[in-house]
Formats: sequence, structure tokens, C-alpha cells
Amino acid sequence: MLAGREHSVAELRRKLTQSGLRGKRSGRSVDITAAEVTAVHMSQLVEDVLTGLQEDNLLSDERCAEVLVTSLINRGYGPHKLQQESRKRSIDFSLLQTAIDARDVDWSAQASAALSRRYAGFADDRATWEKAGRFLQRRGFGSKTILDALGEPPG
Repeated sequence: MLAGREHSVAELRRKLTQSGLRGKRSGRSVDITAAEVTAVHMSQLVEDVLTGLQEDNLLSDERCAEVLVTSLINRGYGPHKLQQESRKRSIDFSLLQTAIDARDVDWSAQASAALSRRYAGFADDRATWEKAGRFLQRRGFGSKTILDALGEPPG
């Protein structure tokens, strides 16, 4: 479950609670499903596993936020998309903001780069200009950043 990507503590808690515990921990096998234990016991088992993973530095909300920010910025997404994804993964906003601040992102340049990869020569056609604006909005950029990247509408 941890091999594919970084997970937040809350996200992994949700997954473990839904699917039960399977795997190895400290050299012994664990194979317990939610049906086999009471909710209180399952909750305690999940918390014990999460605590162990955090102590072994295998699970970190800070690292999850940093990886999320790096990944989405490198793929051309804006700050609103980052906030949406962090909420979806239950990452605290302050951790997300710290990771963004560490990157010192120029959102206007980021929007312009995303725009140049997707559209070329949109300035001559109002319909394409509007389409490019909607594209940037879907990518998670705010209206001021979009207007900075697009410039004045044609004609």
C-alpha cells in the first residue's frame, strides 16, 4: 500500500480502516480484517501501525505535502489544484503552504508555461483565447494569474 506513492497519515488511516490490516510488521505476519475485531480494537491496531510507520520515518505528512507540491507544479498545475488535492488527501493546509513557500513559485510564469505547452498563437482568435482561459482555470490558476498569462482579449 505504501509502495506506489506517498500517503498522508489520515489517508492511510482511512485505507487501513476500510480494508483491514495485512502484511508484516516487525518480523511477524499480520492478517486481520475489520470483521474479525471490534471497531475499538481495529481502531487501536490501525493507530499502532500508523505510529510505528511514523517512528520508522516511512510515513510523513510533511514529505507527502512536498512530493504532492513538486509533482503538481512539475505537471503545470496552479495553487487551487494543489489545495484541492491536499484536501482530497487530508494534508493540513499549513504543511501544503510550507512546501509551496519552499519552492518559491512564480504562478504567472507557471501559467504561461502551461499555456505555451498547450496553445500556440491563441492571441489572434477570441474563441481560442477563451478556451485557453478555461484550460488554465481547470489547471487550478486564479483569474488574475490567468489574465496575466493571456493578456488582453483579442479584437
